[in-house]
Amino acid sequence: DTLSQRPVVIVAHTGSFLPSPQNGQATGSKRDSAVVDMCRKLAKRGFVAIAMDYRFGWNPLGSTQDIRTGTLLNAAYRGIQDVRTLVRYLRDDVANGGNQHAIHPSRIVVGGMGTGGYISLGAAYLDSYDEINLSKFLDGDGDSYVDTSLSGDVEAKWNRTLNVGNYTNESSAIQFAF
Repeated sequence: DTLSQRPVVIVAHTGSFLPSPQNGQATGSKRDSAVVDMCRKLAKRGFVAIAMDYRFGWNPLGSTQDIRTGTLLNAAYRGIQDVRTLVRYLRDDVANGGNQHAIHPSRIVVGGMGTGGYISLGAAYLDSYDEINLSKFLDGDGDSYVDTSLSGDVEAKWNRTLNVGNYTNESSAIQFAF
């Protein structure tokens, strides 16, 4: 194989923002059999297929609805940040690392199964913090569930307690999500 610029498909697993077996499923990592099978099939079709993990953090047993909702929204937000950081890593590798994965930096898509699908759509379409600062995403006191002073920006470029801004000179843009 001599191709040096293959399109990339990033695949995010399901798992309800909880690791297995806490999620009550046999899923919850990039090693899930469905993710591995999908990546294998994509690779056979000529794509660079990447199975990714993302940060968890939902507390479905939280003592209040605000805790349950807040931890779920923050887990989704961090997953979106993780996709974007991976995309920037891939572009940085093309620019500065010799393109060890033989990718085309302008042909990156992301998809996922279950929870990974939510993350992929968020990574493709969430453009600004204002888009999640809607009334349905505010807690009982009217404050946003997502605290950017802890989590950082939607691009995941800010260094914060829960986020390290890596590869900040690169674009997080993806072509589409499925």
